[in-house]
Amino acid sequence: RSRLFPLRMDTLEGMSTVQSLGAAASVGLVYVDADHSKARVLEDIRMARRCFPNAVCCGDDWQWPGVRAAVEEYAAESPIRLLVHAHSAENWWWLEPSSVVPVSSLH
Repeated sequence: RSRLFPLRMDTLEGMSTVQSLGAAASVGLVYVDADHSKARVLEDIRMARRCFPNAVCCGDDWQWPGVRAAVEEYAAESPIRLLVHAHSAENWWWLEPSSVVPVSSLH
């Protein structure tokens, strides 16, 4: 319980608030599960990665087209290579930095 930050506010405002309190370094996991539209999920993931770059970003509702599209788009646009782990039957996902060096960066 001492590591939880229950806040009654919009997701983006909540992440910004936790970061402003100086707690960003202690955040190890950000669970995205608010709006299911592609635009909002993508915005939540981008904010989570900006505020808490060392935290695991994960969520559920992988079966929702907007959630899946946002997670895949963020992984594709990320400045670091990310692997998307997902399970459609159990309906979860998470993003993991890849240790694999992209071929294009070897030239």
